[in-house]
Amino acid sequence: MSTQQVIGKNLRRFMAEEDVSVKMLAEWSGVSEGSLYNIMNGAWNTTAYKLYAIAQALQRPMEAFFEEEA
Repeated sequence: MSTQQVIGKNLRRFMAEEDVSVKMLAEWSGVSEGSLYNIMNGAWNTTAYKLYAIAQALQRPMEAFFEEEA
């Protein structure tokens, strides 16, 4: 699995755990809905700035987005 796919999978999981919609996360993080969809689908390399904004909005450490399940 590529790094982009791992980030996207973890983002979807975190959003589901917190019951957060794409629209809500876009408002909280300042990252556009389109960018969030691209990140969630593993179709796009995100910047550290955007990933940091998303992590802060979800109250997760950035490292958590890179963790692959065993």
